Amino acid sequence: MSALVGLGLWIASSAFTRFFFDDYQMAWEYQNWGIRNQALVMYRGYSGRIDLVAMGGFLTGLGPRAALLAGPILICWLAVVVATIIGNALSRLGWQVGGRRQFIVGLVATAAVVAGTPQQFQSLRWLTGIMVYGLPTVLGLTAVALLSSPAESPTGRSARRVVRLALASVCLILSSGGNETQALAQPVLCVALTIALWRSARSRFHLAVATLSCTAGSALLLLSPGSRGRAAWQPASHDLATVSRAAVTNSFTFVAALIVHSFVPILSLLAIGALLRTWMPDRTPASIATQRRTTRLILGGTALFALLCFGAIIVVPAYSLNEPAPLRAYLPAWAALAGLLIVTGWLLQPRITLPTMDAELRKVLRAAVLVAVVAAPISLGVSMVRLFPANTRMAKQWDCIDRLLRSDHGDVVVAAPSEYEGIAFVLGKTTSYPNLMMARYYGSESVVGAPHGQCAIS
Repeated sequence: MSALVGLGLWIASSAFTRFFFDDYQMAWEYQNWGIRNQALVMYRGYSGRIDLVAMGGFLTGLGPRAALLAGPILICWLAVVVATIIGNALSRLGWQVGGRRQFIVGLVATAAVVAGTPQQFQSLRWLTGIMVYGLPTVLGLTAVALLSSPAESPTGRSARRVVRLALASVCLILSSGGNETQALAQPVLCVALTIALWRSARSRFHLAVATLSCTAGSALLLLSPGSRGRAAWQPASHDLATVSRAAVTNSFTFVAALIVHSFVPILSLLAIGALLRTWMPDRTPASIATQRRTTRLILGGTALFALLCFGAIIVVPAYSLNEPAPLRAYLPAWAALAGLLIVTGWLLQPRITLPTMDAELRKVLRAAVLVAVVAAPISLGVSMVRLFPANTRMAKQWDCIDRLLRSDHGDVVVAAPSEYEGIAFVLGKTTSYPNLMMARYYGSESVVGAPHGQCAIS
């Protein structure tokens, strides 16, 4: 119930989401050039991120309020995928978990992941951010859900297997090509898993396809003209001392975000793993050796991917920008860490309920685990309730500005904030890039923000 309430309030708050910054640019390009030319210009000129290139024009072309649907769809998709991955993992450990329990755990884990995301708005609500960070992350997890499905009976495996492998391949191409973190981390993880599972012919074939798919997606992004052009616009010093300082700063940025923003979700994710272990029956069809081998593989895979994501996010911006990555870029790393935390909780559970432990203490620890499980969903719901007034005011102001710009195509002055949730909105100069994009989208001469402007919302 706590997960349903927390995620329900998060989805309800998405009703306040509208266009910001880059959304206006892609919508204007789509209006003027069409979907094909807009995608080509973007890929050649300033972005190799193929999810953004392929879908940015179409989605922004649906209008500003298309943004309010993207977040809820992504979160519902994430909940289904997380529940499927957990069910697949438990099945491989010899436990066929019931659909109801699988759904509940999936919802709670999703609420914890959302609550702990370092920059929820920019990663999971802002339309451009969704296409660059949220969507590739969920696509990568979808591929994991498809590839981790337990082996089928010989009578029904061929057609389903081909379809599932084809879908996983598409997901991996799009996720690796979606952002630089996954472009660097996913091919390396696939190679490592291929080596670890080389003795299994089925796994070897599936992982070979996965490796090729990830490599293709990464090449589309990293070798694109847009990516090369973007790097040229942002010249940085490659001096070792400068890069090292930036890398250290980047590391502290993420650690600080985890401590300040994600402490409660971290506890919840550990507790979810511990709770899953308490549900598992003492005897399962899988042998002890199979269970240990599967647990080591899951632990090693999640740990390696988390390490690769952290390394990419720390080193790449330090080298290419000499500064920390924006918090929205940490979403793939946070998702990897979330999986690692659940596995860690699973491994820790036997140690907190030892048979030699006092019965009362064991009850207290189990109660603490249950409290920790629901802590993140509750904190997510509380944070959304707190944000409702500010989000309501901003949505009213945005709607007022939208109506004004649709009716007045001259020089428009609005009393709008210069940014919202860290994203540029209306700045104080008509020549500022966000203002130019907004004016072009609405067909106005100019847009500028000033305290005496219209659409002031108290």
